[in-house]
Amino acid sequence: KDMALIFKLLKPINFLFRKEEDMILNFSMRLVRKQAWDTCLKLSALDGEELNTAIANLANRVGHISQTIVNPGLVGNLAVRCLRRGECGTVAQKISDLQQ
Repeated sequence: KDMALIFKLLKPINFLFRKEEDMILNFSMRLVRKQAWDTCLKLSALDGEELNTAIANLANRVGHISQTIVNPGLVGNLAVRCLRRGECGTVAQKISDLQQ
C-alpha cells in the first residue's frame, strides 16, 4: 500500500490481488524466519573450525544472492526500468509520502 504512493501502477494491482499478495508475503516471511532460525540453531551447535567453515559457506551463499539482487539479469533489469518510469514525485516527496 505504501509503495503505491510512489508507484501509481501498484494501486490497481494491490486492489485486484490484495489477498494473494498478503498470502505470498506472509508465506515468504514465515519461510525466511524458519530458515534464519534453523541456521542459528545449526551454528550454535558448532565451534572451532566447523563454525568457521559453516560461517564461510553461509557468507558465500548470501554473496551469491546479493549479486543476483545487484545484477538481476536482462528480465530483472527491464522490470526495474518499467517500475522506475512509473515513479511519481521527487525524492523528497517520496520520503515524505512514505513517512506518513
